[in-house]
Amino acid sequence: MSNDKIYKQKILAVSDLHLCDGGPEDKFCGNEKNFEKVLNLAEKNNYQIVVLGDLFELWQCNDLEKIIRFYSGLLKRLSELNAIFILGNHDALIAQKLSSGGTFLNMEVVPEKLIINKTLFMHGHRFDWTVSLFNRLVFFARIQIETPIEKYFSKSAAKLVKKFNDFWIKKMSKFYQEGGFSKTKEHYRKKAIKYAESLPEINRIVIGHRHKPDHVLMRAGNRKIEYYNIGSWVNNRQDYLILDINTP
Repeated sequence: MSNDKIYKQKILAVSDLHLCDGGPEDKFCGNEKNFEKVLNLAEKNNYQIVVLGDLFELWQCNDLEKIIRFYSGLLKRLSELNAIFILGNHDALIAQKLSSGGTFLNMEVVPEKLIINKTLFMHGHRFDWTVSLFNRLVFFARIQIETPIEKYFSKSAAKLVKKFNDFWIKKMSKFYQEGGFSKTKEHYRKKAIKYAESLPEINRIVIGHRHKPDHVLMRAGNRKIEYYNIGSWVNNRQDYLILDINTP
């Protein structure tokens, strides 16, 4: 998605909050005050906030309404500050409803990528084929199995299937959060820069997904492309990036 809207000169980008329901699977819980400081920084300096995906943890906590209630204050602040929300792989339930974009909780939703002044913002899971496969398995389990069983058989049968699905999805999600089929930082650099190179107007790409910050400037063909991975907000991390989009 290339965007012709006028955005603020400086971007404050965050990624991978994985908001859950405050339970043991919630790896953001306890980080609220630190994140509030970052929101205050954005408000004070008039930064444009961009959330680069996995705002929610909908693999392990599939009760979206419960998550919204638990983090109502934080989500309200993001809305009030006109945050842009790029969908990630853990935002799957929202992506099903807003595959072409739109708004969610009064935030502008971008399905895959946002381009502002030659800078490409994405979540980054497209560079990890194992996550794409797992996303499809989760969708199949939730939508193609649970829903028809409840509709055509019984609620008790659906509860048993849901309990089984909850178990393996949580196990696999934990596996991915701890590294999964670990890809090196060089893997993401190479894939991201190659993708950016395919878009002739891009000289900078900013992603999340890997949970580990990284930054490099690399030559791609006849131009240089700057690459950022901005880290995460899980397991006591507090990573964010302030970027002047008018700087070449």
